[in-house]
This record gives sequence, C-alpha cells and structure tokens, in this order.
Amino acid sequence: MLFGEKQDAELVVLEPSYVAAFSCDGEACGSLCCKSWAAVVDEDTLARYRDAGGTLGEELRAAIVREPSSGAWAIRQREESCIFLQKDGLCSLQKRFGSVALADVCAEYPRRTRLVGDHAERTLCMTCPVAERLALLPKEPMTFVRRVDTFERPHYYQRMDLSPAIAEAFPILRSACILILQERSLDFDARLVALGLFLSDVSREMDLWETEEVEHHVVRLVSQALSVAKAVRAQYPFDEEASLSFYAELLPYLARVREDSHSLTRMYVTQIHAIFGDGTGEEMLRTFRERRTAFAENIAGICPHVLENFLVNEFWSGSYLSREGQDSMGGYEAFVLQAKLLKLLVMTDVRVLAVPEAGEDFGDAPTPGEAAVLDAVRYLALQMNHTEGFGEALLSSLHDLGADNRFYEIVLL
Repeated sequence: MLFGEKQDAELVVLEPSYVAAFSCDGEACGSLCCKSWAAVVDEDTLARYRDAGGTLGEELRAAIVREPSSGAWAIRQREESCIFLQKDGLCSLQKRFGSVALADVCAEYPRRTRLVGDHAERTLCMTCPVAERLALLPKEPMTFVRRVDTFERPHYYQRMDLSPAIAEAFPILRSACILILQERSLDFDARLVALGLFLSDVSREMDLWETEEVEHHVVRLVSQALSVAKAVRAQYPFDEEASLSFYAELLPYLARVREDSHSLTRMYVTQIHAIFGDGTGEEMLRTFRERRTAFAENIAGICPHVLENFLVNEFWSGSYLSREGQDSMGGYEAFVLQAKLLKLLVMTDVRVLAVPEAGEDFGDAPTPGEAAVLDAVRYLALQMNHTEGFGEALLSSLHDLGADNRFYEIVLL
C-alpha cells in the first residue's frame, strides 16, 4: 500500500448517539477545518510522506512546511486554505487514497477520542458546524450509547487519568451530573445550582461510603439537590452591579492575559464594550437588565434544548469531574464559568433580541436565537480545544477580577 497498513484496534466505545450520524460535508460548513487552521502533520505521517516515491512523493513533500512559531510540520496553505482542498469542499488526498493518506488530525477531526481504562470515549468537537447542529439542535434529551468499534489510530488518542478518589465511582457520578443537567423542571441557572449542591455533598461524603453503597448515596444526593436547588438559589440575591462589572471585564481580561488577538475574540470584546461599556453606570445597568431579560425570554424560553445540550455535551466530554490534582468543586467552578461566558456572548449578540413571529418556519435552519447560541458555542470550543491556557485563565479570573468570594452572587446566579 502507498501509505502503509492501517493500525486497527477494536475497542468498546461510549459516545453520544449523535456521533454515529456525523459525516463530513464541506459544502454544509464551508470547509472551515481546511481554512485558516494549519493542519499539523504527525511524525508517522511525516515519515510516510518523506518515504513516498514518484510523483506522489514529490507532491506530498512539497505540501508540508515547518511552522516558524512552533517548529511543527504542517500542511501548506494557499490563499488561507489547505492546498489539498478542492472546489467541492472535500480533500483531494482522501478522495484519491482514503483516510489512510491523511495526517492524524485530519483523519480524526472533528472526532475527539480519549482512552479511559479499557474502553474509549468519543464525542465531536463543536468547532465543526455540522457536528454542532447534530449535537445541539435536537429537542429530545441527549442520549449515550455503548458499542464496539474499530479505531485506526490508537496512538493518537489521549488517555484520561482519573483521580484515584473518584475512579471507581466516576461512571455513576458523571451519569448523575448529566441527569441533573437534563432536569427540565428547573431552569438553566437552577440546574447549575443543583449540580453544585450535588458535587459539594459528594466531596464531603464520598470517603465515608462503602463501595456497594455508592449508587444508593448518589441517588439520594441527586434527589436532595434537585429538591432544594430553587430554595438555595433564592438565598443568594443576584448582585446586578457586581455581576455587570465582572462580565464587562471577563472576556477583555481573558484576551489580555493570553495575548489573544483572534478576530472572533476582538469581535466579542468590541460588542461587550459597545453594549456594556466599562460595566458601571445606570445606563449600562439598564442595558444589562434588558439583555438578561431578552436572554431569558428569547433563548432560555424558546430554545432551552440548545442550552441543555451544550451543558450536557460539555460536561460529558470535559474533565470537570475527573481532572488529576483538582477536586470536583474546582472543576465545577470552571464548568459554570464557561456556561456563564456562553450566556454573556449570546447576550451581546443582536439576535438575542429577535422574537420569532408566531408560526414562522425556519425549516432545517436554526432560528436566530439558536444561531446566536451556536456561534457562541463554536467560539468557546475553539478556545477550549484549540488554544492553550483558556480554562486556566478562566478560573484565574475569579481571583484576579475579585469575584472568588462572591461566586454565587456574581457568577452563578
């Protein structure tokens, strides 16, 4: 074979049910993954490209270039697009030779696979518009499946090292968290409160549990958290002024400490400044109040399923519950901050003000409100999955912007 034999491995895989429905469609998304991003060439692929003979070998070697900033080898771009990208939005290498000809990142994207113990877990990255619609637009609760599948690049997948404190109980704990996030009798914020109550109780009690009692105690704590979430939320009156000040500074802070000059970051920062100014003053408070009301009515009130699916998908695929060296409450704060940053980005979008007319039919296209959420989710996925230090800077914002001791009043509620 021109590119060597496939290295297949058969594994049990857990994944959201939407993953199986995905297929690459360059026309539907504008081939975003083949534009602007320089696809890194892994060492195995680089060796195969260098060893290829004839005209094909010359073509492959001419297609790779060393990135000056990182020193990594990447596929050359022409007019900000991969040189293998065709007019039909598909890859000429894959069309001629199949996925075996591609570098790992090209063959796998937007799939994200990690190894957990003796099985694999897979989801799709929300930077892909096709994947994003499959995951977030369905109105039914997200479900998960277990099946056996063949993995062609087992050396490429990341291994998730579970904290020893929760390794054995991890599956049931994560399922319980997802159950809370899918509790439709509670609104967007109350579910986050219930999640925090549950994880706090777990952190305090779990060391006392016997192995055979874990499921019983988890069920008990889930029920307890759901039943008191609204009452607990009412104990922490929303501090409008402090919250506006925090939100107005949050994204500019993240851009500054990470030296982030991405065009989307600049766009959102500009929108925040235009709408909320420096976060002080009666006029800014009035605007903040209006935007929060619009979010509650036009987003949370009309397309709550998109917000729910975002929360569930992000929690399931992230390491909020399992990160080594971090307790579950630290992961919880990171998760809530990302959820609230999503809300902020949508609040700065003019489409949050759009009220669909009665009977208005958008067909298969998302409504304006859904589109605003999808764009914000895609930006967050870009930051969380394709740039360094975003999650750490997000957590640091609590301390650096003076909100760490007022988490509930400012950020959560």
